[in-house]
Amino acid sequence: AGFAGREWIATPDHDAPVEAPMAYAWNPTVQGAKSEDTALVTDEEIETLTATDRWPTTTVSAVDRDVELERPDVLELED
Repeated sequence: AGFAGREWIATPDHDAPVEAPMAYAWNPTVQGAKSEDTALVTDEEIETLTATDRWPTTTVSAVDRDVELERPDVLELED
């Protein structure tokens, strides 16, 4: 995770292993939104390094893994 281009790009057909310990920048894009975080992956856990208590989160489950993470949720402004 740094300023250079990504060396490990998460795609459905990417077959390179996740190395531990290693920091990974995670910035998925969906139509009209973007979520960016950096996580430290170790043998024991995935620690989100850029988490803040100032944004709503939701718990998500990994696909094909027994892992749950808190991820940023949609911010809804009150009228």
